[in-house]
Amino acid sequence: MAAAESGERAFRVFLSSTAEDLQEHRRAVLETLDRLDGVEPVHQRGFGARSGPSMEACRRLAGQSDVVVVVVAHRYGWVPSVDEGGDGERSITRIEFDTAVDPGVNVPLLAFLVDDRSVWTEVTEDRDTGSLRGTQSVVQSLCGLGLVGVDEL
Repeated sequence: MAAAESGERAFRVFLSSTAEDLQEHRRAVLETLDRLDGVEPVHQRGFGARSGPSMEACRRLAGQSDVVVVVVAHRYGWVPSVDEGGDGERSITRIEFDTAVDPGVNVPLLAFLVDDRSVWTEVTEDRDTGSLRGTQSVVQSLCGLGLVGVDEL
């Protein structure tokens, strides 16, 4: 019986990643989550109609989820300006990750780094890669994980 049918709250899983380059990876994660009873995937398409993701909504939804799944590959992603609710330095994916690991929030995190040796046909990073490499290092050190391809998600 699904959580909604039994009156129980669904287990919310927030999916964080760049969008353009990880469509196949996101689809694999979402298909897996959709097969699980009592799980509510929370992701970009579920944010409702607006011109772009609201930083406040992203932080709130990540912070209120039961677990955050982050997939990091070869793009740092959109960096929202201060006017857009960001800090002009961190990507939205990094902000969602940082929200989850903030000691005041402390949402469990499942992180996946796409293996650099995987065949990659999607767009790769088109600007400073230092921030991307920094995020990859932080994700790997905090989560102690290995590298994955889309087949392993």
